[in-house]
Amino acid sequence: HITGSSSGSGSAGTLHIGGATVDLDKLNAAAKQMEQASKQAAANVNGEAGDGKAVAAISADILQSYLPSSFSGYSRGDVEANSGGVAGFSGTNVEAKYAKGDANVQLSITDLNAAGGFAALAGAFGVETSKQTATGYEKLGKVDGRMTTEEWNKDSKTGKYGVLVADRFMVEADGQGADMDDLKAAIGAVGPNKLEKLAKK
Repeated sequence: HITGSSSGSGSAGTLHIGGATVDLDKLNAAAKQMEQASKQAAANVNGEAGDGKAVAAISADILQSYLPSSFSGYSRGDVEANSGGVAGFSGTNVEAKYAKGDANVQLSITDLNAAGGFAALAGAFGVETSKQTATGYEKLGKVDGRMTTEEWNKDSKTGKYGVLVADRFMVEADGQGADMDDLKAAIGAVGPNKLEKLAKK
């Protein structure tokens, strides 16, 4: 079942597909981001300049500076950094391990670079899911305007909290023996607002 509607304000309106609602304005914007992402990928491969010039991935040294030395009583241990590219898409990933007693959290920041245009599609489609199980839950949706994933298993006391920042940076916290508040605190310690400013530079 597909229906469409629009207003007289010039907005593209919304499209209803089954139980999902698609914001056509956001979809158009995401399509443009994907087009630019493709141009950036081509520029990376061909070494071109001009409008199609790819934006270089943020260096690992800079991303590492966003990993907090501590948060909520957790202290940082090992730090790892990786960078590379596939089919013209370059990216950088940094991660650090944190511990507080028997609780452990692995915090990572990934610069999706040009591939972030594809990640923006989820936001355009307004994807939201929620699943409850006997042992926990899974959620996917917008929180404070950012696509966010949340998973929790109360039996094993393991969980994951991830936020897509500026349609470019994926910030994730994986925990064992930690609680969800700890994982959210880890993301907060990175500073999504600071990453948004970094994406605009």
